[in-house]
Amino acid sequence: MTGKAGLFFVSVAAALLHEAGHSLVAARLGYKAERIELLPCGAVLKVNTLGISPADEILLAAGGPLVNLCCTVCFFALWWFLPDTYAYTDTAAYLSLFLAVVNLLPFFPLDGGRVLCALLSIRLQRERAVRVCKIITAIGAASLLGIFFYLVIACRAEWNVTVLFFAGFLTAGCFPDSRNTYRKWNFALGDSFKRGLEVRRIAVDEACTVKKAIAFLRADKYLLFDVYGKDGEKKAEITQSELWTIFEKGNLYSRIYEGNF
Repeated sequence: MTGKAGLFFVSVAAALLHEAGHSLVAARLGYKAERIELLPCGAVLKVNTLGISPADEILLAAGGPLVNLCCTVCFFALWWFLPDTYAYTDTAAYLSLFLAVVNLLPFFPLDGGRVLCALLSIRLQRERAVRVCKIITAIGAASLLGIFFYLVIACRAEWNVTVLFFAGFLTAGCFPDSRNTYRKWNFALGDSFKRGLEVRRIAVDEACTVKKAIAFLRADKYLLFDVYGKDGEKKAEITQSELWTIFEKGNLYSRIYEGNF
């Protein structure tokens, strides 16, 4: 694929697929995206991971690069079976691989920085883990600035803007970002009751968490959870509205049945 227009559209498509990977994982964890923002550096879909376990935060951060890696593998497989397609798909394949590799670098606001922060959070308090990651990001930004000045002296003008832009991108990652483009699912459904909803009953055990329960959500159905104990006896019936009350507290890992309903 040749031409600046083709490169632009392929870049946008790769970036959107990357963010779609984050969105799919986030939806499974109980969050959904409000919007995807297209920026000069690509596409951005941010999430407030407060209250999410380090393991789920790693899954959320890895969702985007994983999609890009899968796309790259598919392109490589296509070349194996249909070599003639290489000339038309090489740009898309290498851009997908580039996005995956760059986003796995251990710097904020890249996905690799969020993975590192989640790993550190297992041993350290969250605030301290964030500070450590910001220090690492600042070192990375300073190193890129050093490379930029070296390229200026060496008269390598073709790389100057790219390196300087990436240094500024990492510098921005050292500062807090209060924007949140994810919000929790609204289980109550509001005006949906006016047109009527089919009731869907789900049987779960008393160890079922909110995180597991939200996997059953459907836009066109109203959920009723029948909670059963280890002895097989029904403990409670929890409505979707009551589940929303539990979820609103912000704890994805609390059990939906604690003897309160």
